[in-house]
Amino acid sequence: MQFLYSLSGLLLSSIIILTTTQILPQFGVIDINVSRIGITGILFFIIFTAYAILKYRLMDIRVIIRRSAVFTVIVAIITSVYALLAYLISVFFQGIIGTQSIILNGVITAVLVAIGFEPLKKWLSEITDRFLFKAEYHPQEVIAEFSDNLSATLDLSVLAKFITSRLHEVFKPQYVSLFLLNEKTKQYERKINVGKVVRKIDKIEQKLFNNIFNYLKKLKKEKEIFVREEINKLNEELQNDILELFYEELDKHGVNLVVPIYLQDKLVGILFLGDKKSGDVYSLEDLRILEIISKQAAVAIQNSLLFEEQKQFANKLKIEVAKATKELKEANVQLKKLDKAKSEFISIASHQLRTPLTVIKGYISMINQGDYGKVPEKIAVPLSKAFQNTMRIITLVEDLLNISRIESGRMKYEFEKINLVDLVNEVFEELAHHAKMAGLKFELEKPKEKIPDLILDRKKVREVVMNLMDNSIKYTKKGFVKVKVERENNSVVYSVTDSGRGLAEEEIPMLFKKFSRAGGAQLVHTEGTGLGLFIAKQIIQKHGGEIWAASEGKGKGSTFAIRFEIKNPKLAKELKKKK
Repeated sequence: MQFLYSLSGLLLSSIIILTTTQILPQFGVIDINVSRIGITGILFFIIFTAYAILKYRLMDIRVIIRRSAVFTVIVAIITSVYALLAYLISVFFQGIIGTQSIILNGVITAVLVAIGFEPLKKWLSEITDRFLFKAEYHPQEVIAEFSDNLSATLDLSVLAKFITSRLHEVFKPQYVSLFLLNEKTKQYERKINVGKVVRKIDKIEQKLFNNIFNYLKKLKKEKEIFVREEINKLNEELQNDILELFYEELDKHGVNLVVPIYLQDKLVGILFLGDKKSGDVYSLEDLRILEIISKQAAVAIQNSLLFEEQKQFANKLKIEVAKATKELKEANVQLKKLDKAKSEFISIASHQLRTPLTVIKGYISMINQGDYGKVPEKIAVPLSKAFQNTMRIITLVEDLLNISRIESGRMKYEFEKINLVDLVNEVFEELAHHAKMAGLKFELEKPKEKIPDLILDRKKVREVVMNLMDNSIKYTKKGFVKVKVERENNSVVYSVTDSGRGLAEEEIPMLFKKFSRAGGAQLVHTEGTGLGLFIAKQIIQKHGGEIWAASEGKGKGSTFAIRFEIKNPKLAKELKKKK
């Protein structure tokens, strides 16, 4: 519109001037009055340009005039001050030396001007700025300041406060309000306001702005900064109800500028700026600066909203984790109670079974030995099987009792000095007949050097030693079982190596767990419970030792071993306490 009016005025003036001064004389019309009329054609250019200046802010002439006026006033004041200062200096020196010195007066005045001009000018600018509401600023500095500050924080409140307060300082409007979109309520809610509003607004329906922006989108103006008077002008041209309603709302609330904050194609916020306190219109430079700032603000606001969302999610997650932890703790308490009840049940049941089983074992043993007369051959075989199964149940009951004692911490240990070689030899001789019946080569390799006594619980370590030997005999169909005791630095190692079924690599970690057996073990020895090695591990760990298994693979045999420390301060202390 600026261009249109300026060009129209120039064309109209040019046509009148050229017609009266160049074209008409060519046709013999030479009249001084006509020439005078032609010269006055320049008035059309002046009128059209003036209208563009007043209505469409051509060249921001009003700002230039105001700035020139203010600058003139400042220059006049500074000139007056220094003129008065020069006069006072000349009077002062005349009073002292009785004569005036133009050179001395000039030098002193020049020094005072050099020192005081800039501070005086700055002070006068601040005074005029305060009363005339000048909005002078350096665009590059403002953009740089916003760029630095908007990227320096993720706190939405700090961000909103900076945007509104700094815009209020730079452009000197009556007020600045920032509205942000609430995704849940689908409303633009006022985040912060700086200055005195005409009418307070807290929320704006998204639907209202959707209608306005959808309409403006058709005109390809939806992302522009809206100036109230230009919306009115557009409405006068298009006669649209939406634009009319929009203008009325802006006018009612004293909104001069509407600055949409877009992130890509999504309107995330809106800035409202009131009329300038000085009464000036917003210049093209103002609009350009606001457009740049709105783009920077959009990214910063989006980052802050994402950060807020992340914080809320973290808080929610924290609450959920705390809730789940509480539930787990409660469940854990219940599990402990159930585990305790289970252990107590096993313990009671095992004790209750132990007595009748011992009696049954005793009676069967007495019958087999002929205490009640000669046993018929027909009865001897099933009676022998009954005795074996009774022993099996007694072993199982004993294992269950041991587990109950271990889990409840009631397993008692009687530590004493033991010769491990003698203990192993004793168990070896006891199982030699069993190995011979299985057709195995059963060997004991004695240590090459003397093994010192160890502090052990004889009964429990004997159970473990026997368990390892017995397992190797049970799970080896043919070949050998080799038992060995040797010294390794400050420890003694007891090992049993066989040529039996062997172990897969993934089976080894499972061997020492409760009710766990190697794959296919039940096919070789159906009576196993999977408790022996678990109990063995608990006993050995209580002795401060370690137990492990090794194998080269299926069908390649295996080795089970135990290591005890020769000098074990902890067990020595236990033994000393016992004595």
